[in-house]
Amino acid sequence: MLSPGTVLLNRYQIIQPIGGGGMGDVYLAYDLRLGNQLVVVKENRGGDPQLFYAEATILAQLRHPNLPRVIDHFVEAATGAQYLVMDYIAGQNLEQVVQARGALAERDALAWLNQILNAVKYLHANRIVHRDIKPQNIILTPQGNAVLVDFGIAKLMQPGRATASAARGVGSPGFAPLEQYTGGTDERSDIYALGTTFYFALTGVEPPPAPDRANGAPLVAIRARNPNVSPTMEMVVATAAAVVSSQRYPNVDALQSALRNPNLATNPVQPPSPPRVAPPRAVSSAPTWVWAVGGAGALLVVGLVLFVMRPAPTSTPTPAPPTKASMFEPTGAPSTRTLTPAPTQTPFVVTAAPIRTPTPTATPLVSLTPRAGETRVIGGAEMVYVPAGEFTMGSNDGSSDEKPPYTVYLDAFWIDRYEVTNALYKKCVEARQCSAPSSTKSSTRDSYYGNSQYDNYPVIYVSWNDANAFCSWTGKRLPTEAEWEKAARGTDARVYPWGNTFDGAKVNSWDSSPRVGDTTEVGRYPSGASPYGALDMAGNVWEWVADWYDPGYYANSPRNNPKGPTAGQSRVLRGGSWGNFQINVRVSSRNNDAPGNRFNSVGFRCAQ
Repeated sequence: MLSPGTVLLNRYQIIQPIGGGGMGDVYLAYDLRLGNQLVVVKENRGGDPQLFYAEATILAQLRHPNLPRVIDHFVEAATGAQYLVMDYIAGQNLEQVVQARGALAERDALAWLNQILNAVKYLHANRIVHRDIKPQNIILTPQGNAVLVDFGIAKLMQPGRATASAARGVGSPGFAPLEQYTGGTDERSDIYALGTTFYFALTGVEPPPAPDRANGAPLVAIRARNPNVSPTMEMVVATAAAVVSSQRYPNVDALQSALRNPNLATNPVQPPSPPRVAPPRAVSSAPTWVWAVGGAGALLVVGLVLFVMRPAPTSTPTPAPPTKASMFEPTGAPSTRTLTPAPTQTPFVVTAAPIRTPTPTATPLVSLTPRAGETRVIGGAEMVYVPAGEFTMGSNDGSSDEKPPYTVYLDAFWIDRYEVTNALYKKCVEARQCSAPSSTKSSTRDSYYGNSQYDNYPVIYVSWNDANAFCSWTGKRLPTEAEWEKAARGTDARVYPWGNTFDGAKVNSWDSSPRVGDTTEVGRYPSGASPYGALDMAGNVWEWVADWYDPGYYANSPRNNPKGPTAGQSRVLRGGSWGNFQINVRVSSRNNDAPGNRFNSVGFRCAQ
């Protein structure tokens, strides 16, 4: 086991172990290159390093808003130990939600689980079967998103071969299909898990294990447990959860089509609000965050039973909905013998144990809504939370395009804590989803982009179009001009992110002391943080935002969630740069340029 303080790859500093099992240990760690943001490092014991790289590469390529990301993987040269580095997901799992609320309303279950269906469809399109879908592995975030977690190592399946017994993942008994015990899983195996997860969400009861059902154990009808569920939903779930795979929906598209039946409860426009959970605890000097499993909080499970699927049959008939009499009875059971689950990789449930754990007398309940400035990691970048509310936008002391100042109401949002770095942007370029910067130099450096020495510096020579493409690739977007300004100044109409008086020691600008004359590493000026903890909102590089520029926009701007003009010739830039005087690094200062232009003093950050 690694000791606290151990540094892997000259980058990941171990804080403490937070889980583990026979296949390896799991650690909370700092990413030293990204401002000590929290990450999870999962050790994989044994195995072929070449196979590890192949499997980890599959996971690292997954990009979906309802799936977490593997952000790094490596083999330590000295020991041969294999490691994955992952985002953490804050929220509460579906099992905890149902335990707190009881059986969900049909519309609430649809709202959350439709997001999971989209994630599973994405996996299947990439020839991957999850094989451990269950309520514990569905995280409901404070923003109302549902995220399918529990993956660490994928297993490649050779076309035309059955799953090797040592690689078969049984998952949780109530949600694993019969073929997961015997071998031969495919995308219909995930359909079964989705159906039984729907069953649990709508009844609050875990179904009997598939082998027991095959041997005659009944699955009690949904409406017998929850009469508020529609008969149509009852039949859809029964079809998805059929014991025999050929009687299930053949794929996610077929299941989603059945769920669009007009007799089902209407899916709400927004997912329901997650329930109340226990407050997060701080880990040593790390930021306050949510991670606990079993009570309430965040979950990151590593050790997923993901498999690349064999080619599917060319045609599989869609099963007809079962009759009322047969709906919850197993049919065509292959045998009455007792089935023994094959060996499996035990998933690791990551439970953060604080360094000092007081004995609680009760579990208090608080809202899941994040606190102002709370952080999370999405797409490899730490983000800070900006709560809903009003703030003053603009200023009477600046240029005419900052006037008149007015009160704006914004919904809650998240924004990157740091400007997008060279290292993060390079990943998008390597994935062929972003254009490379138009120059690899900076103002004073002949080698900047692509030089590991400057990996943690802001990317420059990127256009608005480039910035927009990157944010979309990570599942985010560019912030609106109003969001950017609120994140920079808070609600007290301050002039600079840190207050009302310029301080050259808190910003990289032309008036800084000492003057740098070029970009600096992101987060170099922590004392210049905004009220929400965003860094470099003043100076370093100008930042593209979403809005078209109109110098007179403030006079006619909407007061609620303004998004700028509908068209224009140039896009707004905010924050000033290393080459600007103090008047230009005020939080209300505006600039603009054509969306296709690139400069050595312009970068960006993303929002969500």
